[in-house]
Amino acid sequence: MRIFKFGGASVKDGASVKNVSQIIRSYKEDKMLIVVSAMGKMTNAFENLIESYWLTDILEEKKLTVIYSFHHKILTELFPLNHIAFTDFEKNFELLRSAVFKGKGDSYPAYYDQIVSFGELFSTRLIHYYLEEDGLFNTWLDARKLIITNSNFQNADVDWDKTTERVHEFVGEHGIYLTQGFVAGDVLGNTTTLGREGSDYSAAILAYVCDAKRMTIWKDVDGFYSADPNQFDQVSKFEKLSFHEAIELAYYGATVVHPKTIQPLRQKGIPLWVKSFVEPEKMGTIISSDEDIVPEVPAFIVKKNQFLISISTRDFSFIVEKNLSKIFNICAEIGVKVNLMQNTAVSCSLVLSHDTVKIPQLMEVLRQDYDVKYNEGLDLYTVRHYTEEIIQEIKGNHRMVIEERNQRTVQLLLK
Repeated sequence: MRIFKFGGASVKDGASVKNVSQIIRSYKEDKMLIVVSAMGKMTNAFENLIESYWLTDILEEKKLTVIYSFHHKILTELFPLNHIAFTDFEKNFELLRSAVFKGKGDSYPAYYDQIVSFGELFSTRLIHYYLEEDGLFNTWLDARKLIITNSNFQNADVDWDKTTERVHEFVGEHGIYLTQGFVAGDVLGNTTTLGREGSDYSAAILAYVCDAKRMTIWKDVDGFYSADPNQFDQVSKFEKLSFHEAIELAYYGATVVHPKTIQPLRQKGIPLWVKSFVEPEKMGTIISSDEDIVPEVPAFIVKKNQFLISISTRDFSFIVEKNLSKIFNICAEIGVKVNLMQNTAVSCSLVLSHDTVKIPQLMEVLRQDYDVKYNEGLDLYTVRHYTEEIIQEIKGNHRMVIEERNQRTVQLLLK
């Protein structure tokens, strides 16, 4: 079994879908499982639709039109107008419209998962039909029935035993299989998701369950770089990374690989290739059990638009185990990820990525028992294998808010 994962950038238009087909054909083996994200920036479009309707109870028709027009244009680039792919899309789009109106309940995360998952549904149905037209017979699989999770919406935990049973039930000994990334389902049949950018994790889950020979993530860059080329002038491409180093970089926010992706692969020693769908002939980066890092250079991760919450007690208690446990349980229940924390005897500071829905919820709940202050518009820099010279260069003329460091990693929160 070979696992391929294609992200949104690799299926952003008709030409990109054709390119995906060419890549699959060039690597065609006896057994392949292909995981695909929503097309282009469609997940953002779905999130805009969801947030707008959730907050106002008013459906902005233009937000639905953006989603419809984007996919319809790609259909016209790939198929004649009488093709079944159009009928299939129209049917599923009506299901989306109905779900937006009828699916809203008391839980924003559950509503989010139900609606946003249509992005992957649309993309994989469209690609399924195009591969068939291009002579690549494939079996479309519904990830909601394939990857089984608990009901922790927006960040569901995998039930590995049930998922293994389902995969072995639906995936045969031969052929090309196509399914959705990011999307899963609980035992009650509700749609769940695996966390933002969770398509990589979906592919890793399937690689683990299938004992895959290797997994390949196809990106718009030809490997894993030491920093984002859009933010730094001097960057290096890693030819090799260890599983451990990749986990650390992903945990701190490197967007090339989802943080949860590495562990299932590491457990079974399944190598991960990061390759370019633009230049598929290039070697890319291999992440494996080999402990070598080639080349050995510092790695930089930047998270913009960070939100700093400072929490302090109102009584005589300290911010120790009891209060910390309470604070982190609140974060977990609302579904916010802490990027950095700093603790003193009487206060706790949490650095979070800004979220227009979850941050206000978090602050409202915390203010019931604590005094809460906040700062916004901050930048969080993380450097692996840092030097003092690098730290001073990053600080520049910025105001230092928080600095945390250990032997290999420094994190700088700057204003």
